[in-house]
Amino acid sequence: MKSMQLFTLGYERLQPDLVFYIAGVDPHVSDRIGRPAPADAGLVSRDAQVLETCLPVAPVVGVIGGGYDDINRPARHHAILHHAAAEAWRNGLARPAA
Repeated sequence: MKSMQLFTLGYERLQPDLVFYIAGVDPHVSDRIGRPAPADAGLVSRDAQVLETCLPVAPVVGVIGGGYDDINRPARHHAILHHAAAEAWRNGLARPAA
């Protein structure tokens, strides 16, 4: 079973009130410890999947981490989460705080 399938299964069972999502960029192919080594598109897909799964049920606190080698490259990779969150907002996935 793929990790996203396991995540979705666990998430549906837990029904959390708040989700903390650590959107690390260490796995990126350009990071020296990059495993499983996705490119930008892989991070975009990962962040979008997490937000699409979580936001309809609970607010998401997205935190960034990793990518400590060169400041410009990791900054671009961290921005992927912010773009994914903006897209989720535009698509109506985020719900206002009660």
